[in-house]
Amino acid sequence: MLGGIGLTSADGSESDAVLRQPKALALLAYLSMPSPGTWHRRDSLVAAFWPEYDQSRARTALRGALYTLRKNLDDGTIRTRGDDEVSLNPELLTTDVAAMTAAFDEKRFDGALALYSGDLLPALYVAEATGFEEWLEAERARLKTLAKKSAAMVADERASEGDVAGALDAARRGMELDSDDEVAARRVIVLLDASGDRSQALAVFERFTQRLADEFGVSPSAETLARVALIRDRPQARVQSAIIDPPVNSPRVISSRDGERGASSFASVSRRRMWRIALVGVACVTVASLVATRSARTTPATDAHRLVVLPMENATGDRDLDYIATGVAENVARRLEGVGGFTVVSTARLEWSQRFRGNDAEIATRFNAGSLLRMHLTRSGDSLEVHASIVGDRTGAKNLTTLRFTPTAIRDLESRLAAVVAGAVFRAPLPQMPRGARQDVDPESYRLTLEGWHVFFSDISSDRAKHLFEQAIDRDQLNARAWSGLSSVLSAQVAQGLIPLDAGADRAESAAGQALGLDNLEGSALTNLGALRALRSREVAAGLRLIQKAKAREPANPEIFLIESALYRWAWQWDRSLDAIRVARRLDPLTPLFYVRESDVAFCRAQPQIALRLWNEMRQEDSASAMRAGFNVRALAMAGRYAEAVDAWQVQAIALGDSVLATRLSSQPRDSAGYWTARHIEGESLRREFAKRPYVSPAQAMFKAFLAGDTAAGFAALETAVRQNDIVLAKVPCLPAFDEVRHNPRFKLLMQQVRESPIH
Repeated sequence: MLGGIGLTSADGSESDAVLRQPKALALLAYLSMPSPGTWHRRDSLVAAFWPEYDQSRARTALRGALYTLRKNLDDGTIRTRGDDEVSLNPELLTTDVAAMTAAFDEKRFDGALALYSGDLLPALYVAEATGFEEWLEAERARLKTLAKKSAAMVADERASEGDVAGALDAARRGMELDSDDEVAARRVIVLLDASGDRSQALAVFERFTQRLADEFGVSPSAETLARVALIRDRPQARVQSAIIDPPVNSPRVISSRDGERGASSFASVSRRRMWRIALVGVACVTVASLVATRSARTTPATDAHRLVVLPMENATGDRDLDYIATGVAENVARRLEGVGGFTVVSTARLEWSQRFRGNDAEIATRFNAGSLLRMHLTRSGDSLEVHASIVGDRTGAKNLTTLRFTPTAIRDLESRLAAVVAGAVFRAPLPQMPRGARQDVDPESYRLTLEGWHVFFSDISSDRAKHLFEQAIDRDQLNARAWSGLSSVLSAQVAQGLIPLDAGADRAESAAGQALGLDNLEGSALTNLGALRALRSREVAAGLRLIQKAKAREPANPEIFLIESALYRWAWQWDRSLDAIRVARRLDPLTPLFYVRESDVAFCRAQPQIALRLWNEMRQEDSASAMRAGFNVRALAMAGRYAEAVDAWQVQAIALGDSVLATRLSSQPRDSAGYWTARHIEGESLRREFAKRPYVSPAQAMFKAFLAGDTAAGFAALETAVRQNDIVLAKVPCLPAFDEVRHNPRFKLLMQQVRESPIH
């Protein structure tokens, strides 16, 4: 019952008959609580499950539900005592809830924690049973509280025994159970520091501080701030010490043992029956205390512990070397993240607008940063040079170094450059700084990898990027970053329907696995695995577990939050999608892509006015990027403002140098017919282009048909997708291919049949 819904017999077979009947299933769960053998009065059962019936009709309904259970369970499982009480035979049915509760009562806290695999009865809904729903919400909160207490007890016990790794595992579990619990967060921070991972301890603190500010408008307590100050101010090199608060009256932890199972086990054994994650509001005393007792949050003008790595300027005059400038800047940032004591923000892939170029004060304000790292790339004979300087509150303006290198020595350059920067920031020289992965990557393989990532971020589904990563791997099979890049390209092509789902996902997962096997810090590879597993299983939860791990490994990587947002968008969980993309924007507030993705959620919700507001904000930041993005054209059309949409589209075409399109638009009427005629011409061109590809998925064929105005072919494909509950339906509310037919009665009828996303 915890984390999933399953009902199995002693031989391992599953009782589908009960699982297919929500009210019978809910009644069985209710009777099994808090443990099989508990007697329940019939009056309480009818009040919980049939409150709208009169007493006679409710009793009849209860007898019918009990008959269904008797018919599908072993003889004697349902017991009665007189006419008023019902229970389950504990010798014939066991539950994970009962086992967890028993373990907690017996102070076997590790066993209790292991048994808690998620919310009680996730996604179970019973119509017109308000009493049951209220009971279920209270029980979910009770069991989660037991799990949180168990995690705290296990962490404290293992810490007192000197098992820091075991304590940290338990503490992280406790924080996962309640991300708003400051005591749990502080326990993780202290244990990370005790394990020697100061950078992650500070990263956890930064994320928790941001969460408190966003959710409650408060800052961490004085105790937490004092702890973090000690961690931050201590020199990096230190001997591990017992800095964990000793637990008070901590009981000894006894290893858990699985209880004997009877003829049936009603437990979390079947993740196939986990329909979707239930959103349960849990009353949290800790959060209430935080909100009630803390003073308002104050934000300093700049954070001296935040370093922004700015885009490297390519001053060579050779655009073919852009990938070196971008790749070196990004990898220097990745190396610096491992130093600890600083939050490193990489903006290496930004194309700065004129407003921000050279404007140190505004950049520092936008990123709340105390230091900025500037670099530019020049030629020096047959070699290249990187010139680095740092500007900030702690350092003033300072030229750091000029390093000469060749394209085959990029990796060594990054290491030396990161060491110089770290020395300047910490006022002490440091040795060269590898990033924990293998050091002897083939130089040409490394160069190809940098170029591959550069191409990938220009076009995420690019076959050219895929080819570059494959070339890098051919030269060096142990290049983790190349394997990670290959997994990213393949994952993007799967998500866009450019390669078949199963075959493409197999290849992408294999590449991600290779990357993580070589370097477990590759957060992009872990995020790709999460997204693919969610698509394959159609369960968001299956992907989020891995994405959360990726965040822990690379907390400042906005791409992780970008993919998380897309996953929620496919599940039609718009609010969560917005939360994730806004985190990405906070991490990298000047990247235009995040405005575009946030506008996508507005389009999914059919809220073009919000997309227009975002476009205007983006235009104020960077008018050139806003013009290239051009999502204001779609927003205006969705709002029925076709004359403005055609005009805006023509302005965009002129800005992009597309004279053919600009001329065509100038001759179109400024109404809906003119707008859609132009769209159909563009769509037909895309349709012909896609027809040349070696593989065109049914989904892509459908999208291009609608874009080309071929609604007959488009609706035929859409009706097939609805009959098959095709995963492509997850994207339908968001795609521009369907803007023209959103108000078509046929489209509305099909969407009524879908009702919810096939990804839950």
